[in-house]
Amino acid sequence: METRIKGTVSGSVHVGGGISTRAGLKGFVGKSKGEAPVYTGEYEVTPKVYEETVLPTKDKRLTDNVSVRKIPQYEVSNQSGGETLIIGDEYYGS
Repeated sequence: METRIKGTVSGSVHVGGGISTRAGLKGFVGKSKGEAPVYTGEYEVTPKVYEETVLPTKDKRLTDNVSVRKIPQYEVSNQSGGETLIIGDEYYGS
């Protein structure tokens, strides 16, 4: 089966997509609103238990991948002779 794509792309646009023998042709054409500013915030984040973390990346151009670290967890001895698992908080042992 032959597939042909015809059309014209002009101006500041982004074209992306892919071709698969199973899924057919999928893609997008998006018009750019000019040069997006570069994101200058954090690129690494650790999830918190009691609050969400939002990286203000909307309408910004990223220069690297965003990395979400694993949720911290610690095993500590307790007074009953067992161990306590602390998930998602910082632990400052004494």
